[in-house]
Formats: sequence, C-alpha cells, structure tokens
Amino acid sequence: TDAQDKRSISSIIRRYLPTDGALLNDDFRLSSSDTYSVPVGTIDTVRDFIRGLPVEDAPEIFGLHENADITLQQKDTKAIIDTVILVAGSGGGGGGGGGGEDDLVT
Repeated sequence: TDAQDKRSISSIIRRYLPTDGALLNDDFRLSSSDTYSVPVGTIDTVRDFIRGLPVEDAPEIFGLHENADITLQQKDTKAIIDTVILVAGSGGGGGGGGGGEDDLVT
C-alpha cells in the first residue's frame, strides 16, 4: 500500500499546496464553496474565522462527493444499531425458580 499512499498524499499536496503560488492569493479557496478559504488579517480575524467553521466538515473539503456524507451516516447508523442489539442481549431465559419448600402448598 506504500505506493498507493504515496500517490494519495501527492494528490492531496498538489491540490492544497499548488506550486504556482496560488495559495498566496487572497482569493484562494480550498474548496468550491467559500466556507474553506485562507483567512487574511490579524490573528483575531483568523481566530474568528476558525470559530466560524462548521463542527462537521463537508466531504468536499477532502475532495469527496456529497454522497460520501450519506455513506458515513449509514455506517454510523449501523454501528449504533449493532451496539443497541449487543447491549440488549438475546433476551435470555427466565429465572426458573420454584420448587423450594416455601413454594409448596399443602
């Protein structure tokens, strides 16, 4: 997998660190939306920009199709359901009980 890893990493680097100097432009975008861009300004401006980023990243920031989010949600749902089933157990059996001297009716 080393060759595949190297290919993937090279692709990501080419996308986000272009050699033509585009990263230095104020209008450089990391994705097609305006959500992910390189903030310009003071440290406070950059901090505000970071605080304003979404809690969950859209698939586009990783170069994935929108449907990747659906796949992730299906995987998470399956994991939750599997955990609930595991915790619920198989239903088990009853406690048997009875048969002791205190249960005898005379």
